[in-house]
Amino acid sequence: MIEQTETRKTMSRSALTLVARQTTIQAFSLFASVILARILTPRDFGLYAIIGFFLQFLTLVSDGGIGAGLIQQGRKPRKDTYAIAFTLIQLLYFGACVLAVPGALLFAHLYRSMSLNIWMIYTFILEFYLSSFRVIPAAKLERSLKYTKLAVVETCEYFSFQVVTVVLAFLGHGVWSFVFGALVSRVVGLVLLYTLSPYMPRLRFERDTARRLMRFGAAMQLANVLSFAQNSISPSFVAFKLGTAAVGFSNFSYKVGSYPTYPLNAVRRMMFPLLSRIQDNEKLFRRTLNDIIRVSNIVLFGTTAVLLGVVPDVVKVVFGSKWMPSVELIYGVLFGTLLLGYTSPIYAAIQAKGRGRVFLMTSGLSAFVSWIVAIPAVILFGYNGLMAMYLSTLLTFPVLLVMARKYVKVRIWAHFWRPACALAATYVTQRLVVDGLHPHTLASVLVCVLFGVLPYSIVIFTLDKKVRRWTVSAIVKILHQGSPFGRRAEQHI
Repeated sequence: MIEQTETRKTMSRSALTLVARQTTIQAFSLFASVILARILTPRDFGLYAIIGFFLQFLTLVSDGGIGAGLIQQGRKPRKDTYAIAFTLIQLLYFGACVLAVPGALLFAHLYRSMSLNIWMIYTFILEFYLSSFRVIPAAKLERSLKYTKLAVVETCEYFSFQVVTVVLAFLGHGVWSFVFGALVSRVVGLVLLYTLSPYMPRLRFERDTARRLMRFGAAMQLANVLSFAQNSISPSFVAFKLGTAAVGFSNFSYKVGSYPTYPLNAVRRMMFPLLSRIQDNEKLFRRTLNDIIRVSNIVLFGTTAVLLGVVPDVVKVVFGSKWMPSVELIYGVLFGTLLLGYTSPIYAAIQAKGRGRVFLMTSGLSAFVSWIVAIPAVILFGYNGLMAMYLSTLLTFPVLLVMARKYVKVRIWAHFWRPACALAATYVTQRLVVDGLHPHTLASVLVCVLFGVLPYSIVIFTLDKKVRRWTVSAIVKILHQGSPFGRRAEQHI
């Protein structure tokens, strides 16, 4: 059994690394997004989303969940297990590429009215096959919680994608900017990944091991396919019904509305491998899960509170007036993602326990409800009708709790009421500032954002005893680390 102290130390180091990575990436992402939003048109973003839809589908049907199966195993996999996993991945990816080449012709024909270039799709197929060599070395790093190395790889991938995309967009290459940006970032990522996590690919097959890997991965992968189906409403139904510009607006709304979830990616990334490692220690498992949900809700409600009161001003001043039609849908995304602080940890806990069937059933229900409510809403209200899809999580969340209660114990209200009160107080304060200031410059928008950060921090610090304890502990460690006073102070916190 893994020592609790070792797991906690590894988790803390990994979390800090991922937070630093996420902060760096999102700061640069915001800068790059503003430039791209001003250079490119909604139609360009729409075409990229449609091509990306094709690539995501290939990835989902090809991965087989084998990487996740390696991470979930209680014991360290043998070298032969990695070789068998690599063989399965190559078979799946190569087979998908063989089918994707003629499939791309059909896909381009379906979207022929939108001037979809077939060579863009072929370039993405090449990038897709290169990603097959990423699965094993990345899974080895995730399994051992070595997120420092993984963060270096992914940060360099992201920077190379954004730099290449912005430069080519500035030179007037339109959608091709995204295509070549993705290809270059994939090559950069592979070189760095094999440097930091050396792995010699080799082919080997053993029926029992392959069956075990596929058994866990199959249910998980099918659930991911259902989740993909849920998110495919925009590049499929909306594209055919309303055109590429509508897809561009809806994807822009989702991207801006999802900004509050970005700080959570550091925590979300660690949930599955961490909970998998402690799945046999029920007491530690339950406490860790509830701590994750507590922190996730505090962060998510806080970042949402900062943006909620200034959405129209941020869109107009930062991204440009041409994106103002997206404002209503952004509000829908903001409210629809508030439950991620619960759903992501619960799903990760279910997967860590090896309960793929529960994950599959809840994912299927969520996809079904999303399509049922979204289609009539889009017909009636245009792409703003997608708001119904994002808010449908309010309907499926109780079902998730009922189905998962046998495997996870979560304190729902205890983790909700404090962040919710802080969010409400922050929104009222921020709206008073916005109504008085009428922000029309970047500096005035930043002032309004600041008046979202301060009230939330004050309220959550006042209401949450654990936050006060964490804050004081962190200050003591920073100011007095290593001194006798610091050690005595920590003992009394």
